[in-house]
Amino acid sequence: MRECVISLSRIEKEIRDHFVFYATNELIIYKDRQNIIAANCDGTEICRSKCPNEYKHYESIEFEDAVILIFSGKHMVFIDKYGSHPFDFDMPVQKFGRSLSRIIKAPSGNSIIFGAKLYGQVHFVNFDFMTRKRIWQTSSWEIAHVNNVVDDGHTIYSLMDNTFIVALDKTNGETKWTRFESGQSQPDLIPISDSLLYTSEGGLRITDGKKVENIRIPTIRPTSLESLVGDNLYLTTKDKHNVGCYNIKKREMVWEIAGSFPIIKTLTIKGQKDGRIVDVMLVRTKKDVAILNLTDGRAHTFFRADSFTDMHRTGNHVLFHQTKGTTMMIPGVDIQVPLQQGEGIAQSREGEHKAP
Repeated sequence: MRECVISLSRIEKEIRDHFVFYATNELIIYKDRQNIIAANCDGTEICRSKCPNEYKHYESIEFEDAVILIFSGKHMVFIDKYGSHPFDFDMPVQKFGRSLSRIIKAPSGNSIIFGAKLYGQVHFVNFDFMTRKRIWQTSSWEIAHVNNVVDDGHTIYSLMDNTFIVALDKTNGETKWTRFESGQSQPDLIPISDSLLYTSEGGLRITDGKKVENIRIPTIRPTSLESLVGDNLYLTTKDKHNVGCYNIKKREMVWEIAGSFPIIKTLTIKGQKDGRIVDVMLVRTKKDVAILNLTDGRAHTFFRADSFTDMHRTGNHVLFHQTKGTTMMIPGVDIQVPLQQGEGIAQSREGEHKAP
C-alpha cells in the first residue's frame, strides 16, 4: 500500500456528494446512482461498473495497476487503474463461504487471502481473482467470529472469538502455531520480529507461539493497541479515552495524551510540515476527529465528526463517510522529502469498512 501523507500546515478537506470507495491524487472511485465510477483527477470517467445494493459493507485492496472491491463478502468488482473494462462477479461462496475479514495480498500472482465461513467452520482461502479458483484453503475451526487479521509479509495472524490465536504460513496456508487465551483478548494484533503483540485481560503480551512474555507497564493499563512505528507502540488507555506512546525496546512510557470521549477508531499515517515528515494519528470519537502529532507527542488540531459513520485510509487519502451518503476527504500530498529510516508505513490494525 502506498504511503499516506497529509499536510499539517493546512488541513485540506474536500466534500464529495457521493459515497467514495477509493481515492488518490490520480484516481477516484465512487458510487453514482446504480454505478461504480472510476475517474481521473480532472473528473474524466475512466470506466464504470454496476454497484451492488449493499455497497456500504465492503473491503478494498490496492494493487499496482488495479483496485479490488468486495461487497458483503461475496461480490467482487475489479477496476483497472488505466481504463480497461472492469469486471465483476459473484465469488463461489458455496465452495468456501463468504469473506468475513480484511483482504491480504498473496505473496505472488493475481490472488488474495481472506477468512471465510461455511457451515459454522472458519478457514482462510487463497483465491485467484483472474481464474476465479481457489489456490489453497487452510484447516477449519468451529468459530463464531474472526476479530482481526494481520500479516507481516510471511505470516498471517488472526484472533477469533476473542480467545483463539492462529499463525499461518502466508505461502501455503499451513498452521505455524495456535494459542488459546483463557481470558478475553482485544482484537488488536501487531506483528513484531516474527512474534505477535496483543492484549489480554488488560495486559500486554508478546508471543512467538512457543513462549509468552507478559509486559508490565507501570501505572498504565492498556485498553487497545493501535499501531507500531519503529520502536514506538501507540496504544489507548483509560477505557479508550487516552492515547499513549510506549517504547517497546526501552520498555518505558514516552507520553500520554488525555481525551474527553471514548475513541471509536484510529488511523496511523504520516504528516508533512515545514519539509519534515512526522508520524500522525487520526483519532475519531463520537464528537470529533483529533489529529495527533505522534512524533512530538501532542495534539495538532481537531474538527467536528458527529455526522461521520466511518473513517479509513485508502490510496493516499483519508475518507470520512457521512450519514447522508456523502464523503469528506483529506487528500494526501506528494512527498518532496524522502522518508527516513524508521518512517515506513505503520503496522496498524485495519478492519473491514462498514457504515450503517
